[in-house]
Amino acid sequence: MAGCRTGSANDTGFRRCAERAGDLTRPASASAPPTDATVLLRCQLGIVSLAANVDDSIMKQIRRFRAAIAQPAEAILDDGDLFRASIGRVRRLASETAAVPSAPKPLPHPRQFELDEAAVRDELLSNAFDPGAIEVGDEIHYLKEGQSSLVLKRLRRGYYSVRTEIDLHQMTAAVARDALNAFLAEAIQHRELCVRIVHGKGLRSSSRGPVLKRMTEQLLRRRGDVLAFSSALPAQGGTGAVLVLLAGR
Repeated sequence: MAGCRTGSANDTGFRRCAERAGDLTRPASASAPPTDATVLLRCQLGIVSLAANVDDSIMKQIRRFRAAIAQPAEAILDDGDLFRASIGRVRRLASETAAVPSAPKPLPHPRQFELDEAAVRDELLSNAFDPGAIEVGDEIHYLKEGQSSLVLKRLRRGYYSVRTEIDLHQMTAAVARDALNAFLAEAIQHRELCVRIVHGKGLRSSSRGPVLKRMTEQLLRRRGDVLAFSSALPAQGGTGAVLVLLAGR
C-alpha cells in the first residue's frame, strides 16, 4: 500500500490501489462501477484499516464511511440527511408550550387623556375671555297658525338664506320699534322674505332684562305677515339675533 498514489496524473495506479483495499471497503450489494470519489474513499479506508495502531474512533469513522458507500447516491445527497448528520444528536424539549412571564403586566395608564386635559386647561387660562360669546337667555321662536312645522325647523337650521338685516343696538325701545316696522315693510316690498334682526343679548341691561329682545318678539308675534321666527344659529348671533320668515304679497 505504500506505493499507492492519489494524484489525478496516474488514474490507473490510483484504481489499482483502490482494488487492493476493495475486500475491506467494497459493499456487498454494489453492482455499478465505482466513481472516482468512491475509489478515493475506498483507498483511504484501506490505508487506514491496514495501519498497525488503529483506535476506536478511527474504526467508528470507517464503519460510517462503509455505510455511506453502501447507500445509493440519492440518499447520500439528501438535504435532510446532511442536516441531521451535521447537527448530531438532538433531544426533545420537556415542554413545547411557550413560557409565560411570571411578572404581571402593568396596568394601563391614560397618558394621552391626561395630556389632552392639561392642554384644555392651559388654553382656558391663556386665551382671552369674551363674555359676549356666551349665550344668555332663552331662545325665542314662533310659527304662525296653519304653517307646517317643517317651515320652522328649516328656519332654525339655517335652511333659508338671509337677504337683509337690521341692528337695533344703541336704540331705545321706541326708536327700535319704529325702525323695525319700517325695515320689515321695506323687506316685503323688495321681496326679501328672510331677514335677520340683531337685538342683542341684554348683557348691559338692568334688572328689567333684555328690553330690545322682548320688544322684538312681541312685535313680530302681532304682525300678520310674519310666518315664523327663531333665534339665530350661534354663527349668526345666537340668542342675540332672530331670523324672520315673511310672507310675500
